[in-house]
Amino acid sequence: MGLTAPVTAKHPGFGSNDICWWGVCGMQGWREDMEDSHIFHIVDLKGGHQGMLFGVFDGHAGDEVALYIRDHFKDILVELPSFKKGNYSKALIEAFLKVDASVKGEEYAKEVGATACVVLITPDKIICANAGDSRGVLKCGTEAIPLSEDHKPNS
Repeated sequence: MGLTAPVTAKHPGFGSNDICWWGVCGMQGWREDMEDSHIFHIVDLKGGHQGMLFGVFDGHAGDEVALYIRDHFKDILVELPSFKKGNYSKALIEAFLKVDASVKGEEYAKEVGATACVVLITPDKIICANAGDSRGVLKCGTEAIPLSEDHKPNS
């Protein structure tokens, strides 16, 4: 049937810890239902350090894949041998591929998908991984610094 107007109610959240501070805001817009999800987790890194893991998962044609990623991404990532060895860039790539493989056979995933943008903050690095047109941006003072480049069909 379709909406006659976008759902513009915003659902903000924010937090901070010794590592960083963050904010998130979701809005349904013109979709029949909210299809997006997000995460923020403290993760244990190699050498006894802690890091922060953030992710935005933009559901396409439904929320099933975005919710699956929300519920499983962190656990998949931190269990990878590359993550445990401190090779975080490789681990993020492997986690994206493992999540993709794990939903590939699900019936709902034949018609539903998601884009993803994940940022891992370590004591000395900020690492961003994205698939699709989800975007990572770092605010530094008054400057917005792109962390990712959108993947469009023509690129």
